[in-house]
Amino acid sequence: MSSLPRCLYVKEILGCLATSRIIEIDENSEKYFVMEELRPILKTMSITANLLTFCNQRKDDIIELLDINGPNGYCVHSKTGLVLFLGYCVHSKTGFGGVLTARRERDIDSLIQIELFQDTPDLKDKLESGLSYVEYGSGEGAVILEMAKRFPKSQFTAVDYSTDAISVLQQKILDQNLTNVQGIHGDLHDLPSDWSEKYDVAYIRDVIHDVGDPVKATNEIVRSVKRGGVVSITEVAIKGSNQREQRDDPVAPQFYLYSTCICVPESLNQPGGVGLGCTSGQEKMSKILMEGGIPKDSLEMYFKSAQNIVRYVYRK
Repeated sequence: MSSLPRCLYVKEILGCLATSRIIEIDENSEKYFVMEELRPILKTMSITANLLTFCNQRKDDIIELLDINGPNGYCVHSKTGLVLFLGYCVHSKTGFGGVLTARRERDIDSLIQIELFQDTPDLKDKLESGLSYVEYGSGEGAVILEMAKRFPKSQFTAVDYSTDAISVLQQKILDQNLTNVQGIHGDLHDLPSDWSEKYDVAYIRDVIHDVGDPVKATNEIVRSVKRGGVVSITEVAIKGSNQREQRDDPVAPQFYLYSTCICVPESLNQPGGVGLGCTSGQEKMSKILMEGGIPKDSLEMYFKSAQNIVRYVYRK
């Protein structure tokens, strides 16, 4: 059997990757290579493709949202899937939660290192000694369960609006015989009144831009953390604060698609939803966090270009 057809297919595939700047061509040879900064992104490429498939399946839903008499939004997170964010989920489109959980679990060691310890190395020693830690928008616990295993002297609380997610999380806690973690159903807009200065650390990932009122949610997060405690917020990010600036970011079209099909409908489905989305930019998100009670001179910001995330740290 001739190898020519296979070579032609490979040539076209390499051309697609090279002209998309996913791979580069060595100027002194015909060899191709992957840029070092792209390697972390490519690890999750197949999962990202599933997100694109999910968005494609929302075409009729988006058309309905654009109707002047249509709904404001819809609940994105699957009732029976792996729900990851705080959301007002009664009925939902299937598949999204599972895709995101798989994305978190794909490289959990790297996620924990980058989002919790890289810029706050002192936090690891404190967790090893024992402290109180809460994750808002925990879903079924991909991150917090791993943290509970690694730091048995600390006490962990997972909070999510989805009763289904918390139910699954609680079963996982039992199955894994973990005694230092609990799952609680809660609304980030209205945490219990006795939670003021309750926790040493609050961790929030990809949640703020999805909630109905991000300023109020931030205020509640800050309220729940003790004096001397740490608020760690991870948000997706694209470069620039407007569409002209964002044209320089090659992932911007992808994020606008996600925002259209996932983030904005989720926020607008909630009471008082502002529909912030994941494309508002670092400047807008920083402003929201400050309006939510984080002083400007105390807000640390770390942009992780390879992961397209911004990590905000507030030492209260």
